[in-house]
Amino acid sequence: MSINGDALTHSPWGHCVHCGNGIGKTQFAMARQSNVVSFGKSSKSPDDQAYLTHHARSVRARFCSNECWEKGMGAVLEAEGLPASIADKRVLAGPIHPCVKCGTPVNLMKTHLAWVRYKYEMRTKGGAEVEHLDWLDVMGVECKPCNLAASLREKRHRRRATRAVSST
Repeated sequence: MSINGDALTHSPWGHCVHCGNGIGKTQFAMARQSNVVSFGKSSKSPDDQAYLTHHARSVRARFCSNECWEKGMGAVLEAEGLPASIADKRVLAGPIHPCVKCGTPVNLMKTHLAWVRYKYEMRTKGGAEVEHLDWLDVMGVECKPCNLAASLREKRHRRRATRAVSST
């Protein structure tokens, strides 16, 4: 639950990281996901030939609207150790693209980490709520050394937080 002016709001999909309002069925999100790009469709440009397969997604932030996305995304990216300037970027299909953190070339045709933004709508299917993807943009990709360093920092942070809670 969150406070929106004088009203207390509740949402089964969580709350906007920017304004705190409950999120409706249409959502904007930022996630870290594992991707592989393959090429195969006939087209003029590599971007139009590409097919993106994602293996795992970790949602980092949800926004209730495009306006909140625009206002709050820079701070969320910086908190993740990424430049705020990538909020409006779109990585084309490559097949090689520089790491958003260090510039090392990343082969998009091999499993790699990507920072994505997307819009989806929650729909009921067979009695369960499922995501229906409207659009998805890759804002940046990350090389393995930067990914491993970030994973180690996250694990250390979780351990410290667990110790702090258990010692109280």
